[in-house]
Amino acid sequence: MKNKFFVCLMLCVIFLFSCVEFRDASQKDNNVLGSGRDPHMTDVMSGDLSSDNLPSTQDIMQTEEPLATTEPVPDEPDPTMFASLESLLSAPPVDGAEIAFCYEDLTTGITYSFNGDKVVYSASVMKLPFAMSVLYEAKTKDMGLEDIYTYTGREDHFGTGEIKNMKIGSTFSYIELIEYSLKYSDNIAQGAIKNKYGRELYFDYVRSIGADSFTCDGGWALSAIDGAKVLRSTWEYLEGDFEYSQRIKTIMIESQHRVMLSLGIGDKEIARKYGWDDRAYHDIGIVYDEHPYAIVFLSDMVSGDWTVNGYIGKVARIADEIHEQIWENAGRD
Repeated sequence: MKNKFFVCLMLCVIFLFSCVEFRDASQKDNNVLGSGRDPHMTDVMSGDLSSDNLPSTQDIMQTEEPLATTEPVPDEPDPTMFASLESLLSAPPVDGAEIAFCYEDLTTGITYSFNGDKVVYSASVMKLPFAMSVLYEAKTKDMGLEDIYTYTGREDHFGTGEIKNMKIGSTFSYIELIEYSLKYSDNIAQGAIKNKYGRELYFDYVRSIGADSFTCDGGWALSAIDGAKVLRSTWEYLEGDFEYSQRIKTIMIESQHRVMLSLGIGDKEIARKYGWDDRAYHDIGIVYDEHPYAIVFLSDMVSGDWTVNGYIGKVARIADEIHEQIWENAGRD
């Protein structure tokens, strides 16, 4: 019995010493690791807000990511950057073809043009500034854009459009007619808009932005540089907080005949207006790159075949590459 009692006593003593050692080790681990929490956060959460227990400003600044800086803006590029583009513009695939071109960065105003002041027949490109003249006026006046126009079937059915194929008696608001004139280059829609608003508003608008070439030949002309001015004004409207801004932007991006500039721009969206008629095969648009730009291509290559379209697409691709290179160079300075 004495031996059994002695063994039990020894086991109890060993157990008590083990508990004390385990408790000391646990306390030591907690002091070192803070139970897996930041020591400063433990102090704050426990209510101790003294400055001695809070992380210093220097500590915070050392652990935070650098603050974002303003993106560098490119300087005027070396003219040699446009040499490949100028070489291509000087060698169209159609003998004797007349080409005019303008590129303008809408962020910086950096511009390049080829025959930029040459005044040519506008064809349906003029429908864009005509529409913008009404839309800008509607910022401050009731222009009756929700008034209703009824298709009678007696309108001139010449040229492009969708309305001429619709039922007689079909109705449209005037803002819808503007959409048809931009998306489908609809001539009946354009005629109805002109009859309601006249041409003086159009002339006043293009003069106000310095695009006077649009007033030549009774309002059926433009230069590449003035085309870029219209695109800049259009961009300011589309990106502004106006009643129809987003609606018109969507329509222009959905514009038909996307076989010219689009071939070279890839998947970037273009808010555009094209023009195709005798003596005119044009495409002008706002390219929604990370840094938007205006591009104007004017020609008399009216065949509109794949040789011509492929050439125009190549012009657009080189212009787009130059645009991206200009901004990449700015980031290296």
